Amino acid sequence: MYKNINVKIKYTLAIASIFFIANSCRSTDTDSNLSGSNLSGVSFNLTESDFDESDILASQASLKTKVAAPEILRQESTSGPFNITAELSPNIPSTKFLAQSSANQGAIAVNKPLSLRGGVKYRIIAYQADGTYIDQATGDASQANQVFFADKLTKGQTYNFVIYSLGNTVSNPPVIPTVNLNSDPSYSFTFLGSYLTNTADLMWAVERNVKILGTPGDSTQPTPLTTPLRHIFTRVNISVDNSDAVGSQKGGYLSENTVNATIKSSQLYAASIFNFNTGTITGGSVYSSGIAANGINATDQSYIVNTSGMLNSTITISVPAGAIKVGNDVNPVPVTFSFSNAGGGLKPGYSYTLKLRFNSDRYVNSSNITRNTGDSDALYAIIGGYRWDRYNLGVTNLNPASSNPDQNPSIQALYGNFYQWGYKTVATTSYSGDGAISGWNTTPALDKAWNSGTETNPVKTLADPCDSGSRIPTLTEFNTLTNNTLHTSIGNWTSFSGSSTGLSDYTAAHVMTSKKNRDVKLTFPAAGWRSLSGGNQVDRQAGGIYWSSTDIQNTSQARYIRLFVNGSWDTTGYGRTAGESLRCIQDK
Repeated sequence: MYKNINVKIKYTLAIASIFFIANSCRSTDTDSNLSGSNLSGVSFNLTESDFDESDILASQASLKTKVAAPEILRQESTSGPFNITAELSPNIPSTKFLAQSSANQGAIAVNKPLSLRGGVKYRIIAYQADGTYIDQATGDASQANQVFFADKLTKGQTYNFVIYSLGNTVSNPPVIPTVNLNSDPSYSFTFLGSYLTNTADLMWAVERNVKILGTPGDSTQPTPLTTPLRHIFTRVNISVDNSDAVGSQKGGYLSENTVNATIKSSQLYAASIFNFNTGTITGGSVYSSGIAANGINATDQSYIVNTSGMLNSTITISVPAGAIKVGNDVNPVPVTFSFSNAGGGLKPGYSYTLKLRFNSDRYVNSSNITRNTGDSDALYAIIGGYRWDRYNLGVTNLNPASSNPDQNPSIQALYGNFYQWGYKTVATTSYSGDGAISGWNTTPALDKAWNSGTETNPVKTLADPCDSGSRIPTLTEFNTLTNNTLHTSIGNWTSFSGSSTGLSDYTAAHVMTSKKNRDVKLTFPAAGWRSLSGGNQVDRQAGGIYWSSTDIQNTSQARYIRLFVNGSWDTTGYGRTAGESLRCIQDK
């Protein structure tokens, strides 16, 4: 199901020229000495109207304006374990917006040299004042001070000029019909399969009634053209948002699978007929197959859409089943987001950002059905796609409704048992007292006692004490959890000494809260550990010490994670006969 959240604000985008005067090279193949001649040319360093996040708006009436937020269209959907969000917004910083009253008076936008995009090819066409065709030539935006039609324009006479580009740095734009400008010369551009900013970004400008500077016989420099190119279509930058949660808004993860999406719109033309006199699209055919946006990740991919040039365009993006994978979570069904023109639609000449956000962090029961934190069967928390037990192994009351695993402060009943690395049997419990344990095992388990597979593909062994369907996590899995969470602490703590018993009120615990969903967390009681040789209690409430299934081969040590006060933690190795806490992860 969808949730539509529309935050609306009107905004305008206007253009202002940047004046360039140039005087060196020609667009033709032969040289011409303009000094003392009745002929002259036109020159310019080509600019384009900004339609990206560098747009700067300023009121023509006043610069003392209020700041308004950009329009944001947000939709949410679910696919299996995933909450998926699509967020569409214009690429204009909120700090650059005009207050509504000032915006109504008009705004200007600063343009930028087209050369910033490299050697973009463009075409310029010259016409007599009555529209009669004269000639056309091509230019390269990376070459400054270009001069055109130096042997065809008469000083003191008036002409019209059309300039256009497709943003291509390799091929020159097509030749347009050599007819009178007033007869609306047109061309059918085909973008099928290549709706990229370097091949389909149609930009156009017309400069009418340009009087060529100078008088016969003088040495006046070529006449500068100043009108920037205007973007005819709409640009959309698509990415996966992997930022952390902000307030109640969830964050997102990058997918471990390749995300190939499809972009469709009834205003996406396979062929667009463009009128060079009016700068409008006069016809075309809809591209029903849509744009293949492959390999979407955290880096923006830019596509040209709305190739019909409609004022209120729509856009739809679809992500197939199996494309989204985070840990063990995969989306089982496709998901589609459709942004209609009910909210104003996408406008030509504007750039937008479409962000996809994938999140599956949640509480679940044993069937992986999403539950609330206090539900009696909400025994697990999924963070980063991995399902973790909410209780230490050995806790007897496994009911979040009556025994909150995250209660603050913690209690002794949540501390659980102690286990020696590689053994299935309980070494001791949190109720066994602080002294040495009679008959404490001093024989370290063999390598791979808890993982007969590898670090990346663990295989549970018969010696693993976790319940069926769960196993002891690897150090890598612990590191993934710690990297996906924020770390805090609760209760009373003491300094980690490595020798003293510690405190005895059992209130201390280390809390890991999901970075992507602040409502999901895991709490690890700081039970300390039991000594190597006798099993006596050490460092209770100074640290939470948890075994991983990762051994240090050919030694008597294994890896564990230590969780401290104020959210600090580390991983290291220690003797396998020490007694430490266990927290199980789903065996999948």
